[in-house]
Amino acid sequence: LLFLLALILFSFPVTDLAADYYYRRVAGILDDKTTGALDVKPISGSAMPAYLEAISSLQKAAALAPSRSIYRKALAEIYARLGIWSETMESLKARLPANAIPRQEAFESAVKCLEKAVSLEPTNPDYHLSLGQLYDKVRGDTRLADRELKRAADSYPVSAPLRYVLAMHYLLSESKGNALEQARV
Repeated sequence: LLFLLALILFSFPVTDLAADYYYRRVAGILDDKTTGALDVKPISGSAMPAYLEAISSLQKAAALAPSRSIYRKALAEIYARLGIWSETMESLKARLPANAIPRQEAFESAVKCLEKAVSLEPTNPDYHLSLGQLYDKVRGDTRLADRELKRAADSYPVSAPLRYVLAMHYLLSESKGNALEQARV
């Protein structure tokens, strides 16, 4: 019985280590080896397998440590990046590679990952900001977007950079009153 208890207690940190391994592995998967620095591969048909592998690695990390919001946020960033790329390709009337994630699916996956990250860490202003921006872009739901953007501001009310980003978002959304309010604060 004591051995079983020790094994159970020992397994928790091992799962965290494994989750962290899968999370950190993504930097190597997406690294552009043609440059000397650690940077991200440009999205293309030839790079798509690496992006899909990175998604798989982050999904494993999230499954191993479901209470760690950072894994969901990283997944959302990759999905959003792939969604923007797919949207750009579609606007240029270019065919997406067969293994590419379609724009709407990528954006919806990003929203779901961010919603989960927000539920895990509701006081993180970056999560609320990203989710609000995605609600506005993907769903066109200004009510949900405004709610999340307000939560972002309320989570870190004295952050000038956050207020600046909010003001710029509202300006680009043609909501001058909200933009002026954020700039004033």
